Amino acid sequence: MRAYELARELGVTSRELLAFLRSGNHDAWSALQSLTDEQLELSRSLHPSQISRQAVSQAWREHHESFEDWYERDHWDGRTELYPPRQVIFTREAAHLVGVRPATIRQWVRRGHLQPMGRLGNTHSFRVEDVRAAAAERLAQTRSFHTNRGPLDVRNLLRGAPDVDAVVPARVAAQVAGVARSTVRSWIRRGHLRVHDRRDRESFVRLGDVLIRARARGYRPRRTNPMP
Repeated sequence: MRAYELARELGVTSRELLAFLRSGNHDAWSALQSLTDEQLELSRSLHPSQISRQAVSQAWREHHESFEDWYERDHWDGRTELYPPRQVIFTREAAHLVGVRPATIRQWVRRGHLQPMGRLGNTHSFRVEDVRAAAAERLAQTRSFHTNRGPLDVRNLLRGAPDVDAVVPARVAAQVAGVARSTVRSWIRRGHLRVHDRRDRESFVRLGDVLIRARARGYRPRRTNPMP
């Protein structure tokens, strides 16, 4: 039996099953590999929740071990930046460098925000400076927007009552409320939110309306993936 078939039988993801097996010193890295009778018996002897817990611990252990040779450098203005041992990095390392998930890096590549140097197998290679520049650009576009009072920072929106009445892009309101952009778009389509303006294919909504909707009874925010 292959790993992905057993994962489907147990109700866990292939990634969790493989990480669980590696925690027991088994060489398990591919969802397509055939499992031994010992591995099958071990996996079926535990409840799926126990497999998931051990898998998360093992994945984070491997994550930290793979970046042990990275170092930090202090700048004159008090900032501390993380530096890899080489200037060409891959998708997973790029995500670790700027503090996002690998899926975010792949999305930046698809949307043209980040230009890779090339491709090696199923992953892209990037220059460190390109990754930092793309992250800074995306952060600036996501966390600040323009109103008649000038640029506002989403980190300060909840500290003053006037900011709750600000009319902001839907993507900014989604970030402040802690929901997905698609959720805000769904609320707009269903008539739960009123669109105050549209500019460049972007809907502008009142921030307070989104916060009220996100905290409404019965709404469950999206789950976060515990795996690194």
